[in-house]
Amino acid sequence: MPVSMNDSGVSPAPVVEPPRLRSGWAWFGVVAVLVVGCLAWWAFLGFALLLSALPGTLYGPWVTVVLLGLPLVPIWFALRRAGRARWFVIVPALAVVGTTIWMSTTLPVGLDRVTLVADDLPLPTGAVLVYSDSTDTCFGHCPRVSRDYGVTDRLKARDEVELAAQAKGWRRVGDDHWCRGRFGFYLRESRVGVDAGTSYEDFPDVTETLAYTVGEC
Repeated sequence: MPVSMNDSGVSPAPVVEPPRLRSGWAWFGVVAVLVVGCLAWWAFLGFALLLSALPGTLYGPWVTVVLLGLPLVPIWFALRRAGRARWFVIVPALAVVGTTIWMSTTLPVGLDRVTLVADDLPLPTGAVLVYSDSTDTCFGHCPRVSRDYGVTDRLKARDEVELAAQAKGWRRVGDDHWCRGRFGFYLRESRVGVDAGTSYEDFPDVTETLAYTVGEC
């Protein structure tokens, strides 16, 4: 098709029509649908998170913030051409972060976090692990890690652990109870052996033990 040219011999630039903007009612409908879907997702997911206590686990807060933030992705894309209205997403984004922090600090801690604390506790010199157990039978609400160590002198070993625990920021809240933040542990020493009524089959030479029970403070 021949292209018309002006007197200077240059073809005119094509006319580009401006993009059609959605009407106010159209924006209202899109936002309403997304908000309702977002609220429904948060209600379902929040109930599931409370039951599972996932936010209290080691990586739970990161998983929680991603799951709660999923509905914000389509909302952002829907509002990306809405001018200043797209910054409306900041409000629910802050709500997601705040909810995640609240859940991770109020729900019971997970067994994986308690195990990490138990691994980091100070041990007496020459201690030998003779028994270990962990339980989370309350669906994430009462994780416990128990460990018994064979020692040569249980009273001396206890004094050594208490001094090391104080140096690492633990505080005594009872005769046998120590706390730091949300975590705590009980310390108990005892005699073992056939004559004491308790013995370890794999460690027949152990006569004294120092036992740890780690959980929430």
